[in-house]
Amino acid sequence: DNKYINISIIKTKKMSNFTDFHAFKQYDDIRVRYIYDVKDLGDEDIIIFPGSKNTITDLEDLKERCIFDKVKELKEKGKIIIGICGGLQMLGKKIYDPKHLESDILETEGFNFFDYETTFDEIKKTEQVTKKIEVKEGILKDFNDYEIKGYEIHQGVTNISSPVICKDNVFATYIHGIFDNSKFTNDLLNMIRRKKSMPEQKEVLSFNEFKEREYDKLAKLLRENLDMQEIYKILN
Repeated sequence: DNKYINISIIKTKKMSNFTDFHAFKQYDDIRVRYIYDVKDLGDEDIIIFPGSKNTITDLEDLKERCIFDKVKELKEKGKIIIGICGGLQMLGKKIYDPKHLESDILETEGFNFFDYETTFDEIKKTEQVTKKIEVKEGILKDFNDYEIKGYEIHQGVTNISSPVICKDNVFATYIHGIFDNSKFTNDLLNMIRRKKSMPEQKEVLSFNEFKEREYDKLAKLLRENLDMQEIYKILN
């Protein structure tokens, strides 16, 4: 379908951070679907593995539902695959849980799209981040030095040296809110638009500006339709 960029987000039982994908709503040529059944996979341009409150059991579930093998097959066909946070952990070689923080499973095989491994630890990393992309290869090789703002919140420790890891048609990051960075997102989408002979689009507002505007609109609507003097009286 060359009228739209189709994005499949893999829906897992313990999926978290739905807000990572709200930025896509700003684009009229994007269709986002949440996929739970393997037979619904295959006609998208991008597959995304989102964050998870329990990465290991979600990954085991994907294996049982045959999504694991299907995505490996689709990667070979050139689909763009993205992992965020728990998704990043899944795309690596292995995940270890020596202290049983997530489940009874001590270790499990990841997709093996990257060489890194993840070990769960009691210390939870939570911080806001502003980092520059540093990649040498793959679909993001023209995205070097792009500044990405977002936040990290995860328990796993992964041996990666860069905030965004990229190889061939796959990339992964611990940064939530990566798609709120409109220059990064629109340039990535334009790369796909060009490939599909779709018209390119100009960068939209950053998602944070977009949210602020929406809040301003809501506030204006409320002010116009409510008796504000009365409300201030009640508040006082």
